[in-house]
Amino acid sequence: MDTSTTQLQLHDMGDYYSSWFIENSGGFPESPNQRIVLIGASEQLIFLLLRDGYTVVHVDKDPTELQAAQSSIALELSPQESQRFESVAADAERDEFAFRPNDIVCLVRSLHHMKNPAQALRKICEQVGNVVVCDSSCELLKEAMEVQRQAYMQFTAELGDDPVALEKCAREYEADRKIDQRCLELIGALNLQDEASVNQFLTQSGFDLSTPGRELYYALRCPCGSPHCFKKCYYWFLVTTEVKIPSPYG
Repeated sequence: MDTSTTQLQLHDMGDYYSSWFIENSGGFPESPNQRIVLIGASEQLIFLLLRDGYTVVHVDKDPTELQAAQSSIALELSPQESQRFESVAADAERDEFAFRPNDIVCLVRSLHHMKNPAQALRKICEQVGNVVVCDSSCELLKEAMEVQRQAYMQFTAELGDDPVALEKCAREYEADRKIDQRCLELIGALNLQDEASVNQFLTQSGFDLSTPGRELYYALRCPCGSPHCFKKCYYWFLVTTEVKIPSPYG
């Protein structure tokens, strides 16, 4: 099996697995109007959930980020989907957003941007029963950055001598690299180095993973299920739910 191309593809499956955990943590499809509160989210995840029939509330403390996402999303949504989508400028860490007990709350790559992530997570879990956290570790993010670097080198080699395309590619790569580097610094400041330190962080934050309904999933593989697939998810997931969910490992 030729894996040279597969190894150079960075498949960001954070959105896929976030959606999977959400759908298995709540009442879907029996409760199609279930409200999902996304604290930090990509447009792709918002689309996935709206298309599945959920009511989605996108919460971000940066109004500029919200406006950019809302403008892009509005072009793609049907009138029915637009009625189930709301953007709220609020700092969830400072109790500026009112959660409902039956909400499913998903923190998508936002935990490491919080001033006191452990405290924020505890406070959210005190208000709602179903929470999904998607974040990374230094180990996983460094691996992702290396795969991205190799993919960039391969792609630029294929572009040949096209200066315009090369400049555009380099500009986009450096912009992404800068964001990843900043995230790496923030994750490192929390000492989220590897799976053991993620476990330690959660335990120190008051999350006993031996408690029923609380699970940590680290570096999940591609959902294709093939043992020969080199694609992986460069994130860990904390799932705390009132409902027993099946394992995503299959």
